[in-house]
Amino acid sequence: MSWQSGLMRLVWILLPLLACNTPSPEFSGVPVTRVIVGKSVFDVRMVGDRAEAIRITHEWAPDLSYVVARFARAFEAASGCTLRPNSMRGDQVVMQARLKCDIPRHSNPFPERRGLYCSGFETTPGMMICDEI
Repeated sequence: MSWQSGLMRLVWILLPLLACNTPSPEFSGVPVTRVIVGKSVFDVRMVGDRAEAIRITHEWAPDLSYVVARFARAFEAASGCTLRPNSMRGDQVVMQARLKCDIPRHSNPFPERRGLYCSGFETTPGMMICDEI
């Protein structure tokens, strides 16, 4: 086996691992908050009034209408803010949204959290568990 074929084999093995939970460039390096809503687990990152959530649970081909409500709950639980109307864009795995916050988020990326749609409690720093309503 040549070194090129070995390198290609390694690339094909590592390629799926690189895309598992990689944020878009504008959210790269931003602290993550893990939120559980029902059976879905999301990693949420926020910059100013923008947020990105990545669904990291394996659910076989969920319908977009099924996961949109869970994305919305994850955004609001992680940020303590509400969503701007018609601001969510994305697919079943990665969604971005604009937030409407009562307090400025520029100085504090993680304001005090409020359980808006979730009856959740913080179990460990950066992780919140919410029950489906």
